[in-house]
Amino acid sequence: MRLNRIFSRASMAGMHTICPACAANPEDSRHSATVREFHIHPNRSLSGSGAAFSVLVIGLSMVTVSGYFASLGGWFVLPFAGAELVLLAWAVHRVQRAARVRERVLFGDGRARVLVDRPGAGETLVWDTPLAWTRVRLWRDPRGWYPSRLLLRHAGREIEIGRCLIEEERESLANVLCELSTEGGERPLP
Repeated sequence: MRLNRIFSRASMAGMHTICPACAANPEDSRHSATVREFHIHPNRSLSGSGAAFSVLVIGLSMVTVSGYFASLGGWFVLPFAGAELVLLAWAVHRVQRAARVRERVLFGDGRARVLVDRPGAGETLVWDTPLAWTRVRLWRDPRGWYPSRLLLRHAGREIEIGRCLIEEERESLANVLCELSTEGGERPLP
């Protein structure tokens, strides 16, 4: 089964764009009009090689400064500089790994599915419910201190999607998902 793909990213100004084949010929039988697929992932502006280069430059400057102080007799600086460099490399690795998480939200053919692709673990189905009973809700903090949360709910369970999206994109995705769900779906709260 081919899917009518709608791609969305945190870095896009408009919430979604339709696959070029679907936009050119909406009557094309190769695409199923009953399933919509949303790809959600964080804006990742720093590549892996850019992150490695940054750690290398910072590491060289740390070694230079700590080497200078060690030559003046402050040898106790060296273990701390080494620990700091290891901690920096670990933190950059964790950030790069977190930026590779992908969410796929599929609405259609009577099902609502959320698949999460984590680096090293592969793609995992984390949510699969009947579309007719799935409710879409955009929860907002009453005080406005925290970002909104886009929730899919069914039978007392809920899952948050689109954590990496900005407010406008999260609202737009909530509206699109509400339109795709059944008539009984909850509208996002104002």
